[in-house]
Amino acid sequence: MQKNNDPTPPRGRPHGSRGHPDIARRVCRRAKDSPRIQATVEKRGLLAAALISTATISCLVWWTSRRTCRFEEDRLARLRPSRICCDRRGTPIWAELGSSDRWRVPVPLSQVSPWLIAAMVAVEDRRFFEHGGVHWPAGLRALLSNLRAGRIVSGASTITMQLAKLVQPEPRSYRYKVRQILRALDIETRHDKDWILEQYLNLAPFGANLVGIEAASRAYLDKSARYLDLPEAALLAG
Repeated sequence: MQKNNDPTPPRGRPHGSRGHPDIARRVCRRAKDSPRIQATVEKRGLLAAALISTATISCLVWWTSRRTCRFEEDRLARLRPSRICCDRRGTPIWAELGSSDRWRVPVPLSQVSPWLIAAMVAVEDRRFFEHGGVHWPAGLRALLSNLRAGRIVSGASTITMQLAKLVQPEPRSYRYKVRQILRALDIETRHDKDWILEQYLNLAPFGANLVGIEAASRAYLDKSARYLDLPEAALLAG
């Protein structure tokens, strides 16, 4: 056989050159898309940085608010209760008004009728034993109602929030509502439900200068709160 010594390369495509145009197009496409990809990466990086910064700032604000909007429990000790003197049969024969010229006779929760406890919880905060101081769904509904009305028409206050308001009262505003929520959360982290309920029942207003369930029971029904039956409890809680 004779060997072809002609150095001239054969005509046509060289072997393996079929995919070269596709590779070239891909390289060109990537070169064109690289600024767009870089811009997308930069946007995502900025978005991630913004989210991290927002979360960090929110945590700092929340932590600072929790530290500054604490429930001032020492105010409870400053409230002077009414003094009542009774004879040997337990009949009051002399009494003296308490702080701010109000009738307030604090009693432990164990000396309050179970009917009255159930009635107050049912009327004021039926999910009292379930939430952690704030009932968030009710609060969201109240916020939407207030925004639609253009003013505060609903507060959705729980018993814990009402206790915070009774001890540290302020004019109604959205800022105060936030402070009230933070104080309610602070109360729940430091005390159990029985303590909260006891303080609330001893501070809740019942008309005129009557404060607390014992003063209201004696004034309206002429008996101690421990002896109230269901109809009487419903009347006072109503």
